[in-house]
Amino acid sequence: MERQVVVVFGATGAQGKGVVAGLLLGTKKWLIRAVTREPASEKAQALSQLAKIRSRGHPDTTLELVKAEFGDEEALRTVLKGADGVFLNMDFWTLGREKEVKYGKHIADLIASTSATAHVVYSGLEHVSKLTEGKLECSFYDSKGEVADYLRDKLSSVTVVKYSTYMENFLGGHTALTKEKWDEGGECVVFAFPIPEDVGVTLVPVHDVGRVIASIFEDKEKKWAGRHAEVGLAGDHLTGKQMADIFEKVYGGGEGADGEGKKLHAKARMTSLEAVKARNLQGGNMWEFKIGHEQLFAVYVGQSRAIVPDLQSFEEWLRQHKHTLLSL
Repeated sequence: MERQVVVVFGATGAQGKGVVAGLLLGTKKWLIRAVTREPASEKAQALSQLAKIRSRGHPDTTLELVKAEFGDEEALRTVLKGADGVFLNMDFWTLGREKEVKYGKHIADLIASTSATAHVVYSGLEHVSKLTEGKLECSFYDSKGEVADYLRDKLSSVTVVKYSTYMENFLGGHTALTKEKWDEGGECVVFAFPIPEDVGVTLVPVHDVGRVIASIFEDKEKKWAGRHAEVGLAGDHLTGKQMADIFEKVYGGGEGADGEGKKLHAKARMTSLEAVKARNLQGGNMWEFKIGHEQLFAVYVGQSRAIVPDLQSFEEWLRQHKHTLLSL
């Protein structure tokens, strides 16, 4: 079997690391070009070390760290030349909307001219303004929707994967867990979202879901090449109350008890969507869109598990991160 070349942009970030790990665990022979702005950084070197450890059991798959930035056309051409697969991930929060769209379209043009037969897996999101006919706008969703449309116009082999809320954000992020006093003594963990209590949220274990993307590359000739497809990425779809109930199941005594043997309580709370919008209109619009299009996101779980049936659930993720969560 010929070794194939797959380019992973943002290889040291949360998404990229998961994709690299998934490829290293796969059955195909890969030359992984891990694109980073700083190959000498601690994160890049840790990724290189991981590849060396994993390759002991699969020596035909290797990883090379490649320095490139989205504004460096010469470096990008070199990176993309001869690629069989490309994972394109762009950070809106670093680039901003204008640059993300500009660079995303430029990458599409470069792929068309250097490796037109490559299968592109693009990390996108729902195109909010398009799906609501302009009634709602969410810049960090819409920029990715615009790039996805351009990729499909330019290239014949594109899979758009759509990440949902990272489970890892409960450890520190826009859905970070908080604690407060419990009515009967002790502390209570709070799952707070600006959504009604009966509306679910899709959750993704960002590292583990890299296996889904790696599987798309592994099966690209049989299932994905030569067509346009979309895959939602999620391990669970749960209401806040369901999350709280699962948390209590895991941490509510016995195996899940804290160091002093106390039961840890949890509850869900609906926060004010209008207050979120007042602080951050785009973030508020995202939640409003999720409320109005719950079923659009709910199907992500089935789409992901059709590719990787044992994708980590929220309960499994909680058990894996037990010690970290207990220290919050």
